[in-house]
Amino acid sequence: MMEYFKKEDYKKAISQKKKLSIIYTIIAIIYGVISAVVLSYYLTLPYLSQKISTLKTIFYTITVIFAFFSVLFFCLPFKMVRKYIKFAINLTQGRQEESEAHFLEYDNKLVEKEGVECKTLIFLEWNKYKNDYYERRVLVFNEKPFPEFIENQKIKLITQGNFLVSYEILKED
Repeated sequence: MMEYFKKEDYKKAISQKKKLSIIYTIIAIIYGVISAVVLSYYLTLPYLSQKISTLKTIFYTITVIFAFFSVLFFCLPFKMVRKYIKFAINLTQGRQEESEAHFLEYDNKLVEKEGVECKTLIFLEWNKYKNDYYERRVLVFNEKPFPEFIENQKIKLITQGNFLVSYEILKED
């Protein structure tokens, strides 16, 4: 059985989240130190000093830059890593289903599931309740390459919420 989603992927995401948190903390500390220096210097100046407007300009500029960076940081990489971690937890703890299906084709169109971008594998699977075949779409991570399947190849799938966790290529009878 080939694992498509590995626990190492989850561990890498956790370490990436820690690195991003450390980077943000360092930048926030630098901003705080610069702000404290500017404020302490501002408090030592006489009431109508010419340097007050310069200090205010410096302070406002670094505050705007820090605020802009914070919004971009929390909206893009940090948010994506957090969503991936949540998704990975669901994959490892959720109920997994096993089925057999024939591979039809790859679909590169991006689909978003729980905030994670995915591509689609299309299978033809037998429905024992309706006694008929139906087209099943199984999701895979956009960052990872598609598993290498040949058209009409029989595959044993283990999925969680229509997301591929592992697979096995079966021999035809």
